[in-house]
This record gives sequence, C-alpha cells and structure tokens, in this order.
Amino acid sequence: MPLSSYFVSLPELLRIRATGNDRAKFLHNFCTNDITGMNVGTWCEAFFTNAKARILAHGFVLAGEDQHEVWMLPGNEELLLSHLNRYIITEDVAFDSITATSAAIAVVGAIPNMLSDGMPSESGGWADVVVDTAPVRCLLCHWAGQPVLLISGAIEHIRSLRLKIPEIIQSGEMADFERLRIQERFPLIGRDLSDVHLAPEAARNQSAICYTKGCYLGQEPIARIDAVGQVNRVLASVEIRAESDHSGLANELSSFDDTVSPAVGLAVIKADCVRSGSAVVRTNDGHVFSAAVSQPATVTGDGTR
Repeated sequence: MPLSSYFVSLPELLRIRATGNDRAKFLHNFCTNDITGMNVGTWCEAFFTNAKARILAHGFVLAGEDQHEVWMLPGNEELLLSHLNRYIITEDVAFDSITATSAAIAVVGAIPNMLSDGMPSESGGWADVVVDTAPVRCLLCHWAGQPVLLISGAIEHIRSLRLKIPEIIQSGEMADFERLRIQERFPLIGRDLSDVHLAPEAARNQSAICYTKGCYLGQEPIARIDAVGQVNRVLASVEIRAESDHSGLANELSSFDDTVSPAVGLAVIKADCVRSGSAVVRTNDGHVFSAAVSQPATVTGDGTR
C-alpha cells in the first residue's frame, strides 16, 4: 500500500542560481511564466523553450531578494545554462549551478511539527528555515492533492536532517514519489518530454504558462496554439486496464509505476484519446495494454476548453 506520509531523497534535484539586478527581467523573457510579477518568497512553474516553443527545460522558479533560483527534477542543467548564457549581452545577470554542493529530500503528506516552524504555509511559497540546526531552503507545492515539501541545502545539512527525520516520519520508496509525480503529470525533461515537444503539449498551461505577460522567447507559437484552442497531442497520465492486441496503436510509456494496482504511467497521446478517455500504451519491455486516461481532462490542460 502507498504510504500517506513519508520522505524520500531526491538525488537528481538540480539548482541553478541567478544573480544581478536584471535577473528577474531576463528570466521573464526566456520562460513561459510571469517572473517580474512574482513576490519575494514565492515560486512559479515554468518552461524554458527555444524560439519555436520546443521544450528545453522545466521546473520551479523561486524569487528572492537578491537572487532567483531554478529547481528541476531533473533535467539537462548544462543545456539550460548554455541556452541562457547565449542570450546575455549587456544585462546585469549571471547564472551558476549550485547542484554539486547541494542535496535534497521531499516530504509528502502531513508535515511533522519538527519541519513546520517557518515553513511556507501555502502552496506557491518557499522559505529559508533552520531545521534542527540545519539551514535549508523549502518549497511547498501540491501534487495530485497531496502536499509536497521539497527541501534542499548544503550536503552536510541535508545529511544531518536525514538522520533526524526517521524519528518522526517514515522513509518512503522512490516508487511512492514517482507514482505521485505521474499522477500529477509533472514531467521529467529528457524522459517524458523533450525538444520535440511544444510547451502546451505538456498540458500544464494553467500552472506553467502565462498568456498575458507579453513577448518572450517562444511566445508566438504558443499564442498561435492558444488561438487555435488545442494541441494535437498531450502528455497524459493513464491507468493500466488490461493487455491489448492493438500494438499498432500503442503510445510509448515514458514513466511507469506498477508497484501497486492499478499501474500508472505517462505517455504523449493524441488529443482524440483524451476526448475518448482511453488509449493503448506500451511499456519499455514491449508489453501492450489498454489504459484509461486520468489526466488531463482537456486537450489544453487548463480547464477552460
């Protein structure tokens, strides 16, 4: 049975730091969400795309007083750094990776008292706090209705925290966290989506794309898709039903969890499958199944069409 509250290590959390007076404006111009409109202590979800709106990276952007950060779970950090640095001309902005000196864990479900002091109280917030003498940075979000607290800090501080947390909350399996991520449809770039996919095909429009922010790299193709009202394919969360003989119709599962029933997975499927609520999918070992589409409910993913 899946655990209701647990913690897991996140060895692949990537952290990029942005500094300089122009950092917010620069990030605003190169991602899909409204960065200049953010308050200190808040975060937003965003895609970084090329000029054709093809996905290069995806994650959380955290707004701070003297710096911003990008957190990815995971992604291609070198590609994003190279992409952003290529466009710096005279702007006062610099990017550097702090991944190598950081570690991270996720706490899912009820947040224990030990972790509650100073933590963000609402989804969309982050805070720097000290937990049992360990200074860490915490981001609160909700996945598939579950509170998820992402905690990152210096390696020695996360190591210290990991020694204390099992006294108050049980350790989970990565499969527990992966299943929740699949149910939320939170994509891993390079696995679930890549630069062959358009940002709206992630069907995370409401949470990750701002349609009123004005010009940014990739904005024109995204605006055209919005005018049409739908995409032809989307990243969908599916529940496995039964084995199928229709291998010619199968969509490849990019993420898959069969540790509990029903098995769930992520696949990029045609919009018609979303409308019908059913699809045929293939696991990486070649097995073909019929599946029910659980999310998104619409072909744009924003709940408006």
